[in-house]
Order: sequence, then C-alpha cells, then structure tokens
Amino acid sequence: MKKTNVMFAAFAAMLMLGGSLVPATADASTKYRRTKVVKVKHTKYKVRNKKGKTYKFKGSSKRLTLKANHYLKNYTKSTWKRTKQTKVYRAGKKKVVYYYVTTSKNKAAGWVKKSDLKAKTVKKPTVSTKNSSSTSTNKKTKTESQAEKDYYARVGTRGAGGGPMPSVW
Repeated sequence: MKKTNVMFAAFAAMLMLGGSLVPATADASTKYRRTKVVKVKHTKYKVRNKKGKTYKFKGSSKRLTLKANHYLKNYTKSTWKRTKQTKVYRAGKKKVVYYYVTTSKNKAAGWVKKSDLKAKTVKKPTVSTKNSSSTSTNKKTKTESQAEKDYYARVGTRGAGGGPMPSVW
C-alpha cells in the first residue's frame, strides 16, 4: 500500500511538472520579407511542380505573410502569364524568386515560386519534303545567277561596247 501511494504521488508530480515544461506554441504564420516588386517582360509558363501553390501576399514588405489561394495541380493544362517578380527572404533560408502570374483566362492569379513553373516553348513548323526539293532548286538557280554575276563583273558588261577591260588583257 505504501508503495502504490508513493508511485501515485510520483506519477501525479510528473504530470504537473510535465504540463508546465511543455513550451508555448509559436506563431503559426511564418514571417517573411521581400524586395521591391518589379514589372518584367510578359512570358508564358506551364506548371512544372504539381504540388506547388499560388499565394497571396499580406502585410508589408518587411513583415510579409503568404496565404495559399490556388493549387497548381488544378491548372496543369493552363498557360500562365508572368507580369511581375520579387525576391522573398525567410530568416535562416536562402532567397526565393516569386513571379506574379495569371492564367490565360484570368480566372486564377497569385505569386508562384520560380521553380514551380517552366517556360512555354513555341513549336516550330516542320518543313515537308515537297518544299525542301523546291528550295534546293531555288538555291541552285541562285548560285548559278551568282556565278553569272561574278563572270560579268570580271569580263565586263553583257552587251557590246563599254565596260571595264578584263585584267588578263
């Protein structure tokens, strides 16, 4: 009986001390700071990271908070247009470049990490074989006419009379 009372008292004391030793929870929203927002050349992008998000910036540039407003996995087939950029810093972390982007139909917009997007490439038209053979004959006639021009430049004019004398005479 004495042993159980001592164990119970020790257990109760540990519970009381354990509750006071738990640290207080920190602020849930992490604070960031950012540089000046700069307008940039409009460029089209596609989604690279499907786990990425777009964010709204709240607060001042020195005490910035990020709030997610769209998930990129829902916009994998959309084309995004970049209009602005800024660099965001977090204490103890490296800087991250963020682009302000909108979808082609302006239904979604927000700040996205540069690494979550990839530039959209424009496909070049392919040349058919029929066109390539006609261009080769065009090249052939161009080179013949160039040779003809070179000949007359060395010999003189085409018609009789006049023109510079060839250097071999």
